[in-house]
Amino acid sequence: MISLLITTDENWAGTSVEPSIDDILSDPIVHLVLRRDGLTASAVKARLDSERRRLGFLPPALGRAA
Repeated sequence: MISLLITTDENWAGTSVEPSIDDILSDPIVHLVLRRDGLTASAVKARLDSERRRLGFLPPALGRAA
């Protein structure tokens, strides 16, 4: 059974702080949506890192050693 109770630590309403990507991707509802769509949290994080690199927000990935 999935608990849908929100603790005070998880209640972002009324604050000026946005949840981190890790907070969002750890949410049980988000896990259900990702599973339905055939995705994983790690795949979403990898895609976000790829786009950050493409946009210049992260350094280029290191090449693989041959």
